[in-house]
Amino acid sequence: MNNSTFRSNRRASRSAIAIAALGTAAFTMVLSAPNAAAAVSGISVDPGMSVGSSGQFGTGCTYTVTATVTNGTVVYFGSTALGVFNPVLAVPVNGRATTQWTPKQTGTYLVTASTNEGDNVSLQNAHVTVGTGIPAGPACVVV
Repeated sequence: MNNSTFRSNRRASRSAIAIAALGTAAFTMVLSAPNAAAAVSGISVDPGMSVGSSGQFGTGCTYTVTATVTNGTVVYFGSTALGVFNPVLAVPVNGRATTQWTPKQTGTYLVTASTNEGDNVSLQNAHVTVGTGIPAGPACVVV
């Protein structure tokens, strides 16, 4: 083996070692990267066409609740007082999960959207005051 062949083989070996080390480092970084936990970054309750002297939300009327999330994890909707969510669990589309909510009693509610991935729980609340509602087609009269 002459001197130039020895140098050429040595350079090729060093390059192969460097590429292997770089590949191993990249693979390790991917495996050890933390998972991006789902996060609920916002919640809104749309009063729609509700009107009234005691507020925008009434019993027996249905409202759209929207949660904004950071990834596609299922969102759970709930409240602190009697109400119906349809659906209770919603899969986000384009970072937004929606449900329909019908409060069943008057009072102050915390309407909640939450996600849960292992130890990572994320939630947002909306404070909503509900009066007596009179459904009128797509509208609601709140007294």
